[in-house]
Amino acid sequence: MILEHYSKNKKIPLIVFFVFLVVGILILLYPYFSSSNMANTTINNDSVNINNDFVNINNNPVDNLWATTTNNDGIKYQYPKELLAKYISVVEWPPVIKIETGTYSCETTPPEVSSASDATTQVLVNDRTYCVNVRREGAAGSVFSSYTYTTNKNNQLINVSFTLRYPNCDNYDEEQSKACASERESFDIDSMVDKIIQTIK
Repeated sequence: MILEHYSKNKKIPLIVFFVFLVVGILILLYPYFSSSNMANTTINNDSVNINNDFVNINNNPVDNLWATTTNNDGIKYQYPKELLAKYISVVEWPPVIKIETGTYSCETTPPEVSSASDATTQVLVNDRTYCVNVRREGAAGSVFSSYTYTTNKNNQLINVSFTLRYPNCDNYDEEQSKACASERESFDIDSMVDKIIQTIK
């Protein structure tokens, strides 16, 4: 009886000791896990904004993804260093920007005479009107598309020109072909150009 009672009394301090040990470890590790989760959440949110909009949460170009340049006419503007696209690449880049005087007009290409190699359309982006001309030329399994965007800003005509390369998605295996076509369909060139123009100074 005495030995059994002594054994039970001996187990109680051990149990209490282990409980305090576990609680202490949890208290010490909590700040680490909390800050780690917070950091991961921030990074993921930023990545979503960068990939979708090329901008951060303050609606400004992301510094490490956008470059600033001044052309020979003294026009200062920002542009994406890269397109964040796997199947679309730049050929003539950064965009060439010209500012001219004149009245905005856009002679669009009628659908019945529209050519896949040269077409002009008018688009509305964030309540701003753009005249968009696209000239396409095929070569070695790719299509080279030359874009010219024209719009009116502060009573001046602004022209933005650049060329992109699109590979033939059918040249890839089935999985990559679907990814290529999906990326091409979702890639928003109009919004990208609109953001570039809004940085002009």
